[in-house]
Amino acid sequence: MTSIGIDSGATFTRVWDGQHAVLKVQTRRSYAAYLQFLAETLKEYEPIQTLALALPALFEHGRVMVAPNLDEDWVGKDIEAAIRQVLHITGAILIRQDTEVAGYGIQEHELAELDPTLLVTLSSGVGGALVTKSCVSPLEVGHMVLNLSGESRLCECGQYGCVEADLSGTGIYRHLGTRAEHLEDAAFWSEYGSDLGQFFLVVTALFKLRQILLIGGICQRAPLFLEQARRHLAATLRYVPTPTIRLSRLGDNAGVYGAYRLATQRSS
Repeated sequence: MTSIGIDSGATFTRVWDGQHAVLKVQTRRSYAAYLQFLAETLKEYEPIQTLALALPALFEHGRVMVAPNLDEDWVGKDIEAAIRQVLHITGAILIRQDTEVAGYGIQEHELAELDPTLLVTLSSGVGGALVTKSCVSPLEVGHMVLNLSGESRLCECGQYGCVEADLSGTGIYRHLGTRAEHLEDAAFWSEYGSDLGQFFLVVTALFKLRQILLIGGICQRAPLFLEQARRHLAATLRYVPTPTIRLSRLGDNAGVYGAYRLATQRSS
C-alpha cells in the first residue's frame, strides 16, 4: 500500500507518492470540487495506507474554522469523514495547516545547525512556521499588524495593516491592480524589499533566528527585492545576530515533501 502527501495552497495543489514526479495542478477552491479532485486523482492508489493533507486553513476538532484563501463552503466541514466516504484509506488521515507541513520538509532537508529557522511563504498569502530540531510550529505571521506600508491596508482576514495586506500576491494585486509576476517597476520592488526587511527585523528579534527561508510564487521575483531586504535588516538590526536569509532549495515542493514525510512516519 502507498502513503500519499498532498500540499494544497491557495493557488496550486501538489501530490506525491514518494516514487513518481510531483503532480502539480490548480487548487479547486470549492469544497465539493476539491473532494471530487481527491477522489479522481487518488483512485489509482487505493487502498491507501496513510494520507497527509496540508491546507491553507485553521482547524479546531478536525473541522475547518478559517480558510480565507478558499471558498466559504469549507468552513465547518469534517474533512476526514468526507475523504473516507470517497476513498479507501486503511490507516490515518492527517490534516494539517500548510505552513506546518512545509516546515517538516525544511526540518528534514534544510535545517542543518541553523536552529531556529523561520520558514516564510510569500504567495497569495503570507505564512510561516518556526522550525527547530525538535518541533515545527505554524505561525500566523501574515496577520501580524505591522502596517509596513504605512497605509493600514485592509487584509482578506478583515484586519487592517497585516503583513499579508502589504507583502502577499493578493495584497499587491488589490493595491496596484497588477499581479506580482508582471511587475517590473524597480522602485516598487526596492520598497517591497525594505518592507520585507522590516518584517524580518521583527521576527528575528522575537525568535533570535539563525536562518530565514523563503518559498512561494513571489520568490520568482527575488532578484528584484531580496538583496534590499537583507540590506535593510543588516542596517537596522542591533541586539541579536543577523540570520542567514535565502530561498529554500526545496522551493514550492517543501510542503508536499513535508506531507509525504508526515504520512510515511505515521505508516512506519
